[in-house]
Amino acid sequence: MASAISANRLELLQVAELLAREKSIDKEIVLEAMEEAIQKAARSRYGVENEIRAQIDRNTGEIRLFRVIEVVEAVENTATEISLEEARIDKADAEIGDFLASPLPPMDFGRITVDDDLVLYLFGTPGQRRFDFMWEILAEGMLGFVVMVDSAKPETFREAKSILETFRAYAPTPYVVAANKQDHAEAWTPEDLRIALRIEENVKLLPCVATDKESVKNVLLELLYSILEEMET
Repeated sequence: MASAISANRLELLQVAELLAREKSIDKEIVLEAMEEAIQKAARSRYGVENEIRAQIDRNTGEIRLFRVIEVVEAVENTATEISLEEARIDKADAEIGDFLASPLPPMDFGRITVDDDLVLYLFGTPGQRRFDFMWEILAEGMLGFVVMVDSAKPETFREAKSILETFRAYAPTPYVVAANKQDHAEAWTPEDLRIALRIEENVKLLPCVATDKESVKNVLLELLYSILEEMET
C-alpha cells in the first residue's frame, strides 16, 4: 500500500469542485491538473530524475505518490528502469515492458502552520498554458504568489515573464520571483535574470534550489514578510 501525503483532503476536492464549476469544465480535468502539479512538487523533493506519479482519491481527496520504473532488457537509466532479474526479486511474474510502482514516504503539501493564529495554504499550478483555466480562480483571495523560474533554461524565460504579468493582472498582491536551479553550472544569476525578465528593483528575486528544503523555506519566508508588510500599511 502506498504512503499518503499529509494534506487537507476535503479542501483539495472542494477547490477542484470550485474550479470546475466556475470555469464550466469537467472536474476530472481539474483533478488531473492538480495531480500534475503535485508530481512536479514531488520531483523537486525526491529527485527530478525519477518518474513520479500522484493519485488523488476522487472520493476522499487522499493523495498518494509512487515512483514508477520500467522493466527493460538492458538498463540505461537506473532512475527509471530496472532489469528483469532485479524486478522479479519483488514481483515474480514481472515481464519486459511492465511498469512497477513503489510507494514514496509521506511529504507535506498544501499547508504550513506558522503559529496558532497563522496558517498558510499553498496551491501549486502547472505553468503550461493548457492549465491557465486554474490561474484566475486560484488568484481569487490569494495573499501573494511565487513565480518559479528555471534559471538554467533561458528558452523558458519568455513564458515565465508572461505568467508573472498574468498573475499581476489578476490581483495586486505581493509576490517574489525564485531563480531555481542555482546549483547548476549553466544557471543564470538572479542579477542577470532580473535584466532578462525586466523585473523592477523593488521586487524580490531570490536564488533557489527547489530540492533543498532550506532554500525553499527562505523563498516562502520572504513572501510571508512581504505579505505582512502589505497588511501593516
